[in-house]
Amino acid sequence: MSGWLAALKVDAPAVAAVSTPVAELGKTKVVVDTNAIVKGLRLERLAEECVTIPEVLREIKDKQARHTLANLPFELKVVDPDDESIKAVRRFARLTGDLGALSDPDIRCIALHYMLEKEAHGLGNIRTEPPPLCYRSTSTANRNNNPGGTLWNTKTSGLSWTL
Repeated sequence: MSGWLAALKVDAPAVAAVSTPVAELGKTKVVVDTNAIVKGLRLERLAEECVTIPEVLREIKDKQARHTLANLPFELKVVDPDDESIKAVRRFARLTGDLGALSDPDIRCIALHYMLEKEAHGLGNIRTEPPPLCYRSTSTANRNNNPGGTLWNTKTSGLSWTL
C-alpha cells in the first residue's frame, strides 16, 4: 500500500466500541400520513425515522406519489397501532366531537403517534381528557360601538344615526 490509503490505515486512532449509538437513544420519529407523500414532502428533513400505517400505503394511487415513495432515501417503517391506542384516540375524538370527521386511517395514524409517544415518554405529554370549554360572556357584536357590530366594519365619521 502506498499514498493516502496507507497513511490513513496506519495513523487511524483506535476507537472504543460503543454498544448503542447516541443517535439511536434520542432518535426523532414522525408519523407519515398520505397527504405528506402525495404533496412530495421531503420526509428525511422532518425526522430521523418515518413510520406509517398500512392503509397509508394503500391510499397512494397516483404515479407521482408512488415515484416519491419509491425514491425515499430511507426505509419507511410500517407499523400497526395497538388496540389500546386506537380505543384511547376514539374515546378522545368522541369527547371532542371530532369522531365523525375522522376517517379510519386518520384515527389509526393518530393512534400510532399516541402509541409511539407513550412508549418513548409515557403519558405525561398526552392529554387523556379534552380541556374544558371556555364560553365568552359577550358577543363580538357588542364589543364595538359601531351600528351593526363588526358585520359591516363601518365608521360613522360624525354622522348621527338618530332620526
